[in-house]
Amino acid sequence: MAGRRFLITGASRGIGYATATRMARNGDTPVGLARTKPGDFPGEFFTVDMSDREATQHALDAVLAAGPIDGVLNNLKRCT
Repeated sequence: MAGRRFLITGASRGIGYATATRMARNGDTPVGLARTKPGDFPGEFFTVDMSDREATQHALDAVLAAGPIDGVLNNLKRCT
């Protein structure tokens, strides 16, 4: 089933970025969240510092305004 939309936290590099790339190759739309947008992100991207609750809420509102999310990959380090 292609064409799904997946939210990925920590999507700017490492596991999050690699997963986004793989999802895009499979015909799905990765929706990335991170503090810094990579220049070649293969989907939608929302820049946000997720340790800031208000900023995170605004980013999630924007994500959902753009369409439904079919799944979530929470790829964050623990915020203290």
